[in-house]
Amino acid sequence: MITPRPYQKQSVDRVFGRFDAGEPSTLVILPTGCGKTVVFGLVSQQWARECRPGRVLVLAHRDELIQQAAEELQGITGSAPAIEQADRYAVPAGGSMGDAPSVVVGSVQTLCRDRRLARWPKDEFGLIVTDECHHATSPSYRKIYDHFGAAKRLGVTATPKRADDLALGHVFGSVAFDMGICDAVDEGWLCPVEQRYVTVNGMDLSAVKTAGDDFSDGAIGAVLSGDSVLDQMVAATIELCGDEPTLIFTAPRPPGEQVSQGDLFADALNKIKPERAVFLSGETDKDVRRREIELFERGERQFLVGCSLFTEGFNVPKISRVVMARPTKSNAYYTQAIGRGTRTLRGTLHPDLATPEARRAAIAASAKPSVLVIDFVGNSGRHKLISAVDIFAGNHPQSVVDRAKRNAANDAAKGLHRDVKQVLDEAAREERKEAAERRRKEKKARVKVNRVDMHQQTVDPFAASDAPGQRDRLASGSGRATATQIEWIRTHGGYCSDTVTANDAGAIIADMKDRWSRKLCSPKQERTLKRAGVADGPVPKDHAKALLDWLAARNWRSTGRPTRKQLGILRSESGDGFQLTIDGQRVGQVMRSVDAVRAAYRGLAAEPVVA
Repeated sequence: MITPRPYQKQSVDRVFGRFDAGEPSTLVILPTGCGKTVVFGLVSQQWARECRPGRVLVLAHRDELIQQAAEELQGITGSAPAIEQADRYAVPAGGSMGDAPSVVVGSVQTLCRDRRLARWPKDEFGLIVTDECHHATSPSYRKIYDHFGAAKRLGVTATPKRADDLALGHVFGSVAFDMGICDAVDEGWLCPVEQRYVTVNGMDLSAVKTAGDDFSDGAIGAVLSGDSVLDQMVAATIELCGDEPTLIFTAPRPPGEQVSQGDLFADALNKIKPERAVFLSGETDKDVRRREIELFERGERQFLVGCSLFTEGFNVPKISRVVMARPTKSNAYYTQAIGRGTRTLRGTLHPDLATPEARRAAIAASAKPSVLVIDFVGNSGRHKLISAVDIFAGNHPQSVVDRAKRNAANDAAKGLHRDVKQVLDEAAREERKEAAERRRKEKKARVKVNRVDMHQQTVDPFAASDAPGQRDRLASGSGRATATQIEWIRTHGGYCSDTVTANDAGAIIADMKDRWSRKLCSPKQERTLKRAGVADGPVPKDHAKALLDWLAARNWRSTGRPTRKQLGILRSESGDGFQLTIDGQRVGQVMRSVDAVRAAYRGLAAEPVVA
């Protein structure tokens, strides 16, 4: 009997809540290692227990996913599902369940064939569950959905964004539950991630073409298979991985070539550590793949080398090193890859560990306290490579992410690696400190200008230098702003005087546009929050509105502004997150964790205290 985790139970409840409200389809987003199969297994079990119309069809697109789903569903529901795949035929119940299994696990490639699909009555299934549903916009899936048109649809995935930008909203109408990898680590469900950058001399990606949101497979494979580049990668892998179980992601075989980067990588590893590495791909015989993975799980293989084979349906918790020997621009690919290493060891998280602190402590005390991700960098030119910092960035602005990457690179130069969240938090603190210093200098500069103006007026109050616009030119060396600039600033929530210079007006406009791109509040909103003593810097636009609404309702100008002691954090009324509070009253959006609230309200005058 499985004991569902709180977020798994919440996911199931919300799925049925969506269906019972009349929605035909919904989505559950959970990071790799958080039990998506458990969620749809519990949904399938409840569907049958409540005698809802029709059977449950679970769709998957790879052999490993089909086998894994079938095995876990049997463990959850207590009965083996039927399987519809290749030469394995499930039997339609024809409206009468009888002894027919309540769940059928089907291969998309098999079911989308006309002859196989025609075997099934259109009302056979009342619910279709799609595993790894980020593939669900393709014609093969839609053909199956259309055949069973009245069936409800549930999609589960860790990465809802597709490389081709086709939105899952075309298939699934809502999101019932969403938890990201950062929140899962914060809550103590996954291992924390440490990152190590390794600079590879001669690895030049600047001329590599892109396809979709990532590098062209053939082009990058040719660059990464060069002898010098490969030798440096292998040497770093041997040094940094020691004897730890390691998963290595490599590039596909370039067109016209007989061997791939993965073949060469495994061969080079075996020259140093004989029989410890194996390269597996989609072309490897399925029985060979299963046997080699078993050897890896037993410790007879240390290095498992692959391309995209292990991004889905691969569950080996012992992996403590993930080597990204194939640099990527794809957030989804990188997330799937490092997710293979964030699972906790079996037996680490007991059901009686009721708090995030207790779970994090258990992980820290286990034989796998973290996972180390190794990224290889070189000359990327115009390309923006994804790293673990990007995956855990959350609400941090790009300036903090860029600083964190620089700090991580500096750590690597010293032979160090740290928890990615620690690197990000340190970068955020440094950004705040520098911003405060800039504000101090700007304030000091303004005071100096005021003194110059007063001195000018005192010496010659009737001089031409006191004519309109002259004082601004003295201060900044620029003429007055145009009426268009001033009108634009004031119309869009900014502030400037009638005598503002053109240069200063341009800077104000640039700052406001930068705020828009980062979804921060306007200068006018920020100024009001500062006067109220609530913030000393910009806060997210949506949250600023909530704070201003609260201040207006309280009539703070008459009753006095709130004190810093009034800022706090409370669990939301629904119990599924946390909110900022002022004087005990909840304001703003519900967020997944306490750290997420603090990150969103970085500009507050004081750090809110957890109540």
